Amino acid sequence: MKNVGGALWLFLGVLIQADAATYSVDRQPMLDPAFGFCGMVSTCDPANYGAENFTVPVFPVAPLLQNISFYALVETSQDPDFHPSDLSGISWLLMRDSGGHPGSVVAGAENAPYSYTYFGEGLRPNGLGTYSIYRYDIDVPDMSLNAATYWVAFRLLDTDTQRSFYWARHSCCSGGSNFVGTPATGWTSPVYLPNFDEFAFGINVVPVPSAAFLFPSALALLGLAKRSASR
Repeated sequence: MKNVGGALWLFLGVLIQADAATYSVDRQPMLDPAFGFCGMVSTCDPANYGAENFTVPVFPVAPLLQNISFYALVETSQDPDFHPSDLSGISWLLMRDSGGHPGSVVAGAENAPYSYTYFGEGLRPNGLGTYSIYRYDIDVPDMSLNAATYWVAFRLLDTDTQRSFYWARHSCCSGGSNFVGTPATGWTSPVYLPNFDEFAFGINVVPVPSAAFLFPSALALLGLAKRSASR
């Protein structure tokens, strides 16, 4: 009986620990100086995405990707009336890693719905202006992600050719990887920004409620404990 009871409590401990596990990324942008890259904005480049990588750790059960986000900045002095809803849309891709490059596409959407949050005002270096920075959150279909490295890519659809709009940078000289391109044409590093090595983005991965998978086993252990107690 003692052995069965101990096994049951161990099982429940693992169950609770599995449900408590989380994984998230929030690489926030610099405000001063505020750096950005326009190679994934339709007015700057008609086709390309910008891509950044992240690595999902091992979970007892493959977790669900529920939200992705990124930070972008727009020149306030150039367009003081800008509002995030002025964008025509946002397209996104989730890809597997292939030798340190974006690989096959796992999921994605054109002109996806998004929400936004004001992050702050940033100053561009060398007197290039003041920029408003917003976080854009994209709701994605719940999908399981096995432990691996992935790439998330964004493309901003903007019809205002007079507006300076950029994907914000996370930090200077951090040594991360980022690429610009498409799955069809391939991916190349933005070589004219060699010292600013991460895009500002976020990932929210939540654990699958393991009780849904392990509850039958828990009932079986309880039944075994009751039978042992009755002997």
